Amino acid sequence: MPKLVYCDDEHEFEDDDDARTPQLFASLDNQIEHLFIVPIELARYSCARGYWEERIGEVLKEPRLPDDGAVMVWEFIHRVLKGGGQSGAAQVQVDQRGLGEACDRFHQAVDESKEAATLCLFETFVPAKLPRACLDYFVQQQEIPLASVKRPAI
Repeated sequence: MPKLVYCDDEHEFEDDDDARTPQLFASLDNQIEHLFIVPIELARYSCARGYWEERIGEVLKEPRLPDDGAVMVWEFIHRVLKGGGQSGAAQVQVDQRGLGEACDRFHQAVDESKEAATLCLFETFVPAKLPRACLDYFVQQQEIPLASVKRPAI
């Protein structure tokens, strides 16, 4: 599974927010990866469901939850937890923010691959940072610019 990495060594950071970009990429990569790994964990250890429900509940209560975070939580609840107690709260967040189409696009992208899911989030929420994002393929020992990843039209 590829890892999202910061790949623009020539870029000079403009401010503290910009300087946090590599850490934000790492966090986003971890969140996306959970959509693929946690279902396997829950299949093997069903008792872990309570832990994930509690974690997602805490995220939903976060007053500064960004739009991409709301989409990610919505997808986690629907894909990983298969609905449940937080489904309504997640849907309220999505509806209040007008993110229904973004959730649909992201859901389809996650169906396709981690690469497609990552690209979808960048195109939707941070297109300006797309040129600085790469996918690091450990097996092939190469970084591929995220913007060059091709996927079928949705």
